[in-house]
Amino acid sequence: MNIFLIGFMGTGKSAAGSETARLTGCKWYDLDKLIEDRTGMSVPDYMHAYGEESFRDREFEALSAFLKSLSDQKETVLLSCGGGVVLRKENRELLKQNGSVIRLTASPETVLKRIKADGPVRPLLQGTKTEEDLLQHIRKMEREREQFYAQTADVTIETDGKKASETAELIRKAAGI
Repeated sequence: MNIFLIGFMGTGKSAAGSETARLTGCKWYDLDKLIEDRTGMSVPDYMHAYGEESFRDREFEALSAFLKSLSDQKETVLLSCGGGVVLRKENRELLKQNGSVIRLTASPETVLKRIKADGPVRPLLQGTKTEEDLLQHIRKMEREREQFYAQTADVTIETDGKKASETAELIRKAAGI
């Protein structure tokens, strides 16, 4: 069984994915890490050097290659996807056709708090001058992506106010693992 975690940046996909794997013993992968391994560059460095469109090409290639590598695998595999994976129709179709898709959500305020705690500003949020600008940009991006998240997800889990371990338990229950 394949389980894919989608959602906007800062909703807890990587933290909860890692914790779900620890809790259940399933294998966990992070799509951004797979892209970094393929390109030899961090996601921010790659996006800065080549732009978002090129990154989306690498994202599709990494997702396709990952799914091909799972073709004869019988165990449960969990993949945390980047926040923009749903922007391409091909990615949405691959996710829907190859497993269960669980969407993680969080309020824009929670997203802002989490991404600030993570360190440097995410590539797609650079250029914002104030915290209010950043919050408005997050809201705008979430609105632009909402339809894609909604049409791709089988289940939605709200992560506001939850620890990664609590979200992981909800993922485990939703996925039946």
